[in-house]
Amino acid sequence: MNDPDETVEEESPTSPEQTEHAEQTELDVAQSGQQDGTLEPAVMARLEHVIEALLLASDSPLSVEQIHRLLGAELDVNKTHLRAALEQLGERISKGACELKEVSSGYRIHVKSDYAEWVGRLWQ
Repeated sequence: MNDPDETVEEESPTSPEQTEHAEQTELDVAQSGQQDGTLEPAVMARLEHVIEALLLASDSPLSVEQIHRLLGAELDVNKTHLRAALEQLGERISKGACELKEVSSGYRIHVKSDYAEWVGRLWQ
């Protein structure tokens, strides 16, 4: 018999594959039941972070089309969702030293010009 005052800790995923699977499951569960086509806030936040990671890791700007090819089918998101996530990402990171810029070939994250002097010291 369980003691009602005893707390039971849930096991958390330990391997990267288990963590990725758990996060994907969270996305799938959160997206279900969206009748108006919008994403749940938790799903949108996760999408925003995935896009941020892609942009930081990419050697060149990424277009909405490229991001959609990378994420769309697996995460069941459309280009409208991606644009909304990019907008949120831009708003969030603009409060720090970086900003999201749309250039002719897509989107990229770069250091604000206010910090150019500091960053420039890396190459001195």
